[in-house]
Formats: sequence, structure tokens, C-alpha cells
Amino acid sequence: MILITPRKFILIKYVRKFIDWFEQTFVSRLNNRNKGAIVLVMQRLHTDDLSAYLLNNSNSWHHLTIPAISMQDYSFKLMNKEYQYLSGKVIRQLLKNLLIV
Repeated sequence: MILITPRKFILIKYVRKFIDWFEQTFVSRLNNRNKGAIVLVMQRLHTDDLSAYLLNNSNSWHHLTIPAISMQDYSFKLMNKEYQYLSGKVIRQLLKNLLIV
């Protein structure tokens, strides 16, 4: 038996409300839907969050994942500069004391 705690239920409820707001309100505010751009920067909070919804329901999104701790050697190019992170290293020095629980 899988139990969903009230906290998780509330989170799922708000995730759905946020997705509805994004689709019905936010996107409608683009001046030109054909030429407009949306940049979504977010921390993943739930497996069914807005990021998951957009990636599962559209092919027009480009997805860049930057983990706090690299689980493998990882590199990406951004604005003509290449960033590389080695396995097990933290992304920013400020996160040096980050613990994996």
C-alpha cells in the first residue's frame, strides 16, 4: 500500500494549479506566440512539476539540467563558453559543504 501524506497531496494540488495558471494565463501574455520565447529556470520539486509537464507535452522546449552535485562527468556550452564538472564535484564553491542524504 502506498500512502500519500497530506503534505504531498497539497504539493500535488498546487503543482496542478500552477500548471493550469502557466497554460491559461502566463502563455497567453506573450505578444507573439510564434516568435516569443519563454525561459524557465527552476529547481525540480516534484516528478510531476511544471518542468516535467512541459517536457512530456511538447517537443519545442530545450532542456538543460545542471545538478548540484555531478553524478558523472558533465559539460555544456553556454554563450560560447564551455563549462565542465567532474563526477562527485559540486557545481558552486558556495555548495562545498553540501551533504548527500
